Amino acid sequence: MDGAGKGQTEGPSWGEGLPYLVVFDNCEDPVALDEWRAHLNGARALVTARREQWEGLHCLPLEGLPRERSRELLAEARQGLSPDDPELNAIAKTLGDLPLALTLAAAYLREMAHRAPAQYLEALRACRRQREGRAPSSQPSCSVCPSWLLRSGAAINQIRVS
Repeated sequence: MDGAGKGQTEGPSWGEGLPYLVVFDNCEDPVALDEWRAHLNGARALVTARREQWEGLHCLPLEGLPRERSRELLAEARQGLSPDDPELNAIAKTLGDLPLALTLAAAYLREMAHRAPAQYLEALRACRRQREGRAPSSQPSCSVCPSWLLRSGAAINQIRVS
């Protein structure tokens, strides 16, 4: 960065000139959203939230998945899982039945087939406890974050092992 740009945060270079979409799933912090939006470099943003009013945004009401469908989505991740598994129910509840979070959790369960859902649930809860211990300004305010962190961690671990 040259001297004129000091003190400014450079935005991501996602898309390299192509149109792209950034999803803020279950975002509840308007200040954090504004900070991120300032660095999107022309990207479109989709914000899902439980809040009904957002200044400057067009809002459409959406719901999480029914719990039964959430458990089914998780059980479909790999053979041997049942939608009746109490651990899958607890994962769905912890993730608020949010479709993106559940999709990431299912991908983790699929890729980490040697791990039981109970291990994922404990890691999810530990990640959440760790996030809750940080100052509010240092953490994203959304429930998908623990799933994304665990999901991306699984991918990183797979790369290191390979």
